[in-house]
Amino acid sequence: MWHFWGEQEILTQPFKVIRINKEAGEEITVLEREHSTNIFLSPNNGADHHIPSTMMLPSAGIWKLEVYFGEGLLGNVIVDVEEK
Repeated sequence: MWHFWGEQEILTQPFKVIRINKEAGEEITVLEREHSTNIFLSPNNGADHHIPSTMMLPSAGIWKLEVYFGEGLLGNVIVDVEEK
């Protein structure tokens, strides 16, 4: 679940998450929602908007998840994925 706080003009733009493998530098879009699915803000747990999702990272290692609304980078999350 992605939770966001901010202005409606930003949070109703298309949403995208790109994963980047730290070692390989490989960039792949892992989650994308078009404008029509984000047009109504949906508050949840105190956030102004939320977007449920599922995604997989294909291998262990350090991954950066870049979060975009429209063409603007909102921020990123660093994930350390370990083998099971």
